[in-house]
Amino acid sequence: MNSDMALMMIWIGFLIVGCTAAGSLFFWGIRTRQFGDQERARSLPLEAAIPMEGPPEEKGEGDNG
Repeated sequence: MNSDMALMMIWIGFLIVGCTAAGSLFFWGIRTRQFGDQERARSLPLEAAIPMEGPPEEKGEGDNG
């Protein structure tokens, strides 16, 4: 019975640490205005980070001119 109690205390400790970390990160995000510009955040996945160019030309061994 004693090992069951120790295991339960370990899991409760993990739960407390995890909730504290998640809450701290959430409130840090609010304090630093990470969630402030929702209109811009909606379009970020649609913006292309890689310029749209043709595929790079590969020169094979037989392409000598």
